[in-house]
Amino acid sequence: MRIIHFEDSMDKHMEIFRILKRIGIRDSVWVTNVNDGMKEIEAALKNKLPFDLAITDMHYPMKNGEPADWKAGEKLIQLLMEKELDLPVIVCSTGNYRIPGAYGCVWYSDLADWEMELMSLIQRRERELS
Repeated sequence: MRIIHFEDSMDKHMEIFRILKRIGIRDSVWVTNVNDGMKEIEAALKNKLPFDLAITDMHYPMKNGEPADWKAGEKLIQLLMEKELDLPVIVCSTGNYRIPGAYGCVWYSDLADWEMELMSLIQRRERELS
């Protein structure tokens, strides 16, 4: 399974990377803005190595060098739909969101069992692919 992770926080990325590693996912790409991520997604499709899943925060830059956008995760989902790219997206954010069009939403908080929720959604996607 190939995963692309949209996140501008190194600490949060490392926490999620640790979860991916724990469940045996070794093929992941980390991007810190929507623009770079879309380039990665399109290049992967062109090279016939598409991503199977995206994990996104909600608050990060649209482009490198720009300030973070509070709706970047929603805008990513919308952009994928507009381009008719079939890539399920898990929103993993410190805000407790329910985003239309998302494959799933995980509340990244010490008050939630976010690790188990994230693992469960990823494993569900793995089952769908097999």
